[in-house]
Amino acid sequence: MSHKIDEITVRIDQEPERSEIVNWQPLYDLYTTADEVNISIELAGVSVHDMNIFLNKNQLQITGMRRPAPPLKPDCCTFHTIEIPYGHFYQKIDFPLPVQTGKYHIHYTNGMLFIRIPVIKERVITIED
Repeated sequence: MSHKIDEITVRIDQEPERSEIVNWQPLYDLYTTADEVNISIELAGVSVHDMNIFLNKNQLQITGMRRPAPPLKPDCCTFHTIEIPYGHFYQKIDFPLPVQTGKYHIHYTNGMLFIRIPVIKERVITIED
């Protein structure tokens, strides 16, 4: 099953197909509240068309590619400093609590991907004698 939010495709309960070559891993922050798991992922320079998100109740995986900005090609200039990673990326994020995969919220702005996912509430079942 997949959903499209803000032009980002989210696949539920699927494993990603990923390249053998992973050039870099995006940095992320994860925090929880009483109701949600919140994730912020740094993806500056990555188009929403070049990323895929795979979500299940225990983890999130994100794959994609950051393409070099034109005209940065090895035959056009002499590089002096190269610190920004380009190419394929992959990041797997394990959740500290199980989440409800069908109720996520995604927002991508200024190179940051923000994801909020409600946690599955534990239910206490009382057993009577």
